[in-house]
Amino acid sequence: MSSSYHPQTDGSSERAIQTMSQILRTLVLDYGTSWVDQLPLIEFTMNSAVHKSTGYAPFELNYRWLPKMTRGISLESARGSIQQFVENINDVLHKTFDKLLAQHTRQAIESNKHRWEGQAFKEGDLVLLSSKNINLHKGQSRKLFPKNLGPYKVLWANLHTSTYKIKLLPDLRARHIHDVFHESVLRPYVANDNTGFPKHETCVNVDIGTDPDKEWVIRSIEDHCWSPGLKFRVHWEMGDTTWEPLKVVDELEALNQYLELEGVKDPLKLHRK
Repeated sequence: MSSSYHPQTDGSSERAIQTMSQILRTLVLDYGTSWVDQLPLIEFTMNSAVHKSTGYAPFELNYRWLPKMTRGISLESARGSIQQFVENINDVLHKTFDKLLAQHTRQAIESNKHRWEGQAFKEGDLVLLSSKNINLHKGQSRKLFPKNLGPYKVLWANLHTSTYKIKLLPDLRARHIHDVFHESVLRPYVANDNTGFPKHETCVNVDIGTDPDKEWVIRSIEDHCWSPGLKFRVHWEMGDTTWEPLKVVDELEALNQYLELEGVKDPLKLHRK
């Protein structure tokens, strides 16, 4: 089974679909409008091709033997329409096999471009965690957000599966993020060179969301309006300013101070602008 963060687990199916699409695309150029008639031969060729991962063709794995479509028929003994039929079969089979080999070679070259030697962390190492799979709260920009967070300490390592358990900060644990990660989302942490760059902080620990049970501090209430219900313009301690309904600021000291400035005791008696 695959996951949204690791689709490579079903890579064989993805590669088979890409290979089939590439073969059909090239054979359409060769045969034009008659490419549909060649589909049975293309299917036969793909099922007869030996896969490097198994060493067998799909026909052999399913039926324990490899069938031959033109067994016993030679071009010397074939005449007329039979000769044309055999030539067409051989032409399609040869072209499809050539396309399969070319596609396998191209895929291997492109795949090797993005491969590198695996990283090996050990317990106690400091690593950086990629933020590409972490959901940001409203108002944060993915493009301006740091690409890596940390450093975090490695608690244990499983080199067989290339997975590592790291010590997450409380803000990540509060969001129920699993603390075991694959090496593909981890990077080694390099400490700052205090000689060349003194007082240069290399730790990246940013706020990715607050605890839902945490209380927000209101600095003051600056204004109110009726649209249609009563709303207050709240200046939060973090610096933001938003319009909030009465139920958010009710029974707060900031509301009492605002009512005192307006000369009323009941919020519902505030003047309607």
